[in-house]
Amino acid sequence: MARLASLPGTQAVVVMATRPLDPNPGFVATTSFTVDGQPKPAPGADWTSRIVPVSPSYSRHSEY
Repeated sequence: MARLASLPGTQAVVVMATRPLDPNPGFVATTSFTVDGQPKPAPGADWTSRIVPVSPSYSRHSEY
């Protein structure tokens, strides 16, 4: 990342495990969750969310 950031004209360097909202991601990690005040889902029907690991600099350059 440091070498890429040092290239002339580079504004930011960000690393992600996959592209946001990619319908065919190469890397998939998920976690289940519950919603406060809502009944738990039936077994096997848990609510899930996809996790996309990103570099710390991602939040400073979220327009990418």
